[in-house]
Amino acid sequence: MNSKYIKEGAIKMSYLDTTHELYKEAALTPQASLCCVTSQARFLPDLNVPDIMHEMNYGCGTTVHFGDLNPKDTILYVGVGGGLEALQFAYFVRRPNSVIAVDRVPEMMAKAQENFKLAADLNNWFQPDFIKVVQGDALNLPIENESVDVAAQNCLFNIFKENDLTKALAEMYRVLKPGGRLYISDPITTKPIPEHLRKDERLRAMCLFGATVAGPISGGSFNPARSIAPGIISGNMEHLWLYIVSPTMGAICGSLLYTVIGNSPSPSHEATCANINLDGTYI
Repeated sequence: MNSKYIKEGAIKMSYLDTTHELYKEAALTPQASLCCVTSQARFLPDLNVPDIMHEMNYGCGTTVHFGDLNPKDTILYVGVGGGLEALQFAYFVRRPNSVIAVDRVPEMMAKAQENFKLAADLNNWFQPDFIKVVQGDALNLPIENESVDVAAQNCLFNIFKENDLTKALAEMYRVLKPGGRLYISDPITTKPIPEHLRKDERLRAMCLFGATVAGPISGGSFNPARSIAPGIISGNMEHLWLYIVSPTMGAICGSLLYTVIGNSPSPSHEATCANINLDGTYI
């Protein structure tokens, strides 16, 4: 392990190491429904997805927004998993190295590359070199400044604690071209999670108890501070008003919806997925 510390005479892994080990295990022995929410991949004509990719879909919702993608886009996908969403992104761009998939777990990278070869056997239009798999960390992306049109992550950033989340968002902002798009799909919960559960690092790694707690206005708002964090860190405040106004308007709209559905019975700590744009609005 690379981030251990001594506590009360014992060696304990950091929560990032715990996450690394969990997804190493999930690569070596695929675990269907590992993450908190499962969903079937969207249908795309002439896209045949290997069964193993469905089994290794360790995310929630989707970051692949069909109407927003351009064949000339260069796409960064952080946390490749079994490769499902990287394959879906490649469907729209279809060029060598047009999708860059970054992952810190060598075993997961190897499994994704194996899955891409299976996908090539099932899809005449697809070549494995459409997707460049790179070892790296969301907190220190091995990507040049302002080099990608789209940056996406699914069910990863909710694992991070506050300081690391700020770093990860700043890294995404750094690598995006001006006018680039950030797509996030992470679980949220409408009720606070007990602290003893939030401190369970394995449950956090499984995306169960690192979920963002929804704001007090609607039960489904997005914190504007997280929206503007990359701008603050980079010193680029050109569109500050947008990052403040958009989440606020989203929260107001969410409050209207919440008045309709808020009284519906639900489990004490039900989590759901939220697809969030760079401006903080839900998709």
